[in-house]
Formats: sequence, structure tokens, C-alpha cells
Amino acid sequence: RIRLLIILFLSPGYLCLDPFTSGVGLGASIFASAIWNSRETISCMFKECCKEPYVRTNEGVLKKDLEENVFGQHIVKDTVVSSLRSHLKRKDPKKALVFSFHGTTGTGKNFVSEFIAANMFQNGMKSKYVHQFISTVHFPLLSETDKYKADLNAWVQGNISLCERSLFIFDEIDKLAPGIIDTIKPYLDYHQVINGVDYRKSVFVLISNTGGEDIANVTLQHWKGGKSREELSLTDLEVHLSNAAFNDLGGLHQADIIQKALIDASVAFLPLEKRHVKMCIRRELEDRIQRLEKEQETLPEEERVPVKSYTEEDVDRLAEERSYWPKDYKIFSTSGCKKINIIVDRFLEDDF
Repeated sequence: RIRLLIILFLSPGYLCLDPFTSGVGLGASIFASAIWNSRETISCMFKECCKEPYVRTNEGVLKKDLEENVFGQHIVKDTVVSSLRSHLKRKDPKKALVFSFHGTTGTGKNFVSEFIAANMFQNGMKSKYVHQFISTVHFPLLSETDKYKADLNAWVQGNISLCERSLFIFDEIDKLAPGIIDTIKPYLDYHQVINGVDYRKSVFVLISNTGGEDIANVTLQHWKGGKSREELSLTDLEVHLSNAAFNDLGGLHQADIIQKALIDASVAFLPLEKRHVKMCIRRELEDRIQRLEKEQETLPEEERVPVKSYTEEDVDRLAEERSYWPKDYKIFSTSGCKKINIIVDRFLEDDF
């Protein structure tokens, strides 16, 4: 009934009342006018809007999320949390926040971008204010480069005009044709307003494997020197990343956004060691077992079956199923924690 009344009050036809017919008519007209003026607030009770609680103005529990779910990436945690916190707490940031995530497969680049979305928006990656582009899906043909530039320009303009606090994630940026990403350069720059729209509150995440080999080699030499992994800093890797991104073929090749220093943080994702792979396996096992136990609780008692548990020996054995490099030391995982869920599912489905 309440929804029906609201719909009626939001209808322009309902508001066409003769205020002189009766006192009741006058009261109804005033009430309906008040409802009409607050229609946006009422609408936001039933659908996502560009305001609290759907859009958050602080980084929430991002630090806790990364600590509990992302392993071996101290540079990532420090850089992403501090940068996002600083950006979100400013009412008028100087420019849009731009991250460039670099690293080899399975080191957590997409995983971290999902946590950023979850902390910026109540609906996380499902929010209509989160826009994900995958180069091989959205920009696959080199012959269509000019069209992609026009489309991308329109997408960014249109979506930020609807919500200034938007998140754009560009995956596989290393597979993007050169020049396309520079289409959005004006929206990443130090402009307060462009055509009546403020782009400075938005966040952009560029994800690529570019520079992954450089990161891996620096990390290996650091290890060979007997130094702690945690001693590596963003400063040790940032120049390597910028040079690789600018010079290697791909979406950032000789890009203006690099030349004009519009990327706020080039973030290095270090190759994961075997101990980190084990941490990923434990987390996945605990999550899966917890879900299976909850599923069992919904079944009649006579249909319930025991949920398989695990030991540290199981974790060690599952970790050994992965490949590691270099051949002489076998320190780093060749695929990080990617597809850990598959070996965990297989383990849990085996008879016990």
C-alpha cells in the first residue's frame, strides 16, 4: 500500500488538483507537492543512488579486507589504502585518483580492485557506478580504434555525469591498442570542471601484466641478496614500472597520461612465494568448508553428510601441485594464487 501511495504521489497527473475545491483537496495538494519535491529521496529507498549509503565516502574496512585476504603484498596494502583514504576524505580533490596495477598472473591485481569496489560502494562490483572494461572483450579490434576512442569518451562522460564518485576498472591494459587510454586524459587531469561535470572524485584502476618480469627480477635479486621481502618499497620498483609501461607495446605505450604524470600510483604486485600460496589455500579451504557446513544446516538431519576437514599436510601437498621458479630454487609461484579454488574443490570432492 505504501509503495502504491508513493507511486501515485510521484505521478504528475496526481498532482493536478484544484486547490480551491475543498480543504481536503488543498491539504492533499500540499502533501503531494512535498512528496514530489522529495521524490529523489523516496526513490533512493528502493534503488541504488549516488549517495550514502550506496556510495561511501571513506575507505571503510579496506585495510582489514586486504590484511585478511591478500598475501605477500605489503606495497599494495600500504599504497592503495593510504591513497584511497586520502582521496575519499577530500570534498574537492585536485584530480581523479589513478592507480596502475602491475604484476605477473595470480598476484592479486583483480582481487584488490574488487575490494576497492566493495569499500566504495554498498553493492561492490555489482554497483551501477562501477564500470569494468576488459581490453580483449570491449576493445578487441585494432581496426576499430577510432570507434573505441569515441565510445570510451562517451562512456566516461556519461557515467560520471550521473555520479561523480564512479569507479572505472580497465583490465588487460597491456592488450589495449596504443592511444585509446589517452582519450580519457582530460578527465584524469587537474581540471575542476569540464562541460559542467566534475571528474575529480572518480577513481580509475589500470590493470596489466606490463612490468611483471621487471618486478619478478628485482624481487629475485632482493631475495638472493638475503634481504627481507618486506624491505622492498614502491620507490625500488616505481621507475621500473613507469619505464616498462611507457616503452613496452600495449595500452600505455608512450601514453600522454604517463608523460604528464597523471598516474598517481604505479603499484607493484610482487611474485608470490610458496608460503603465500599456502596462505591462499588455507583461506580458500576455510571459506569453502564454512559454506558447505551452512548448506548442510539447511538440510533435514537424515540427509546431512560430514564436511571434509583438512590438515597442514594437506595444505603442503596441495601447494606442491603448483609450479615454482627459478628452477634451482623454486621460490616463486609461476601462477601465484590463480585457480587455487579449483584444486581446493577437487580436494573437498575426493572421498575421505
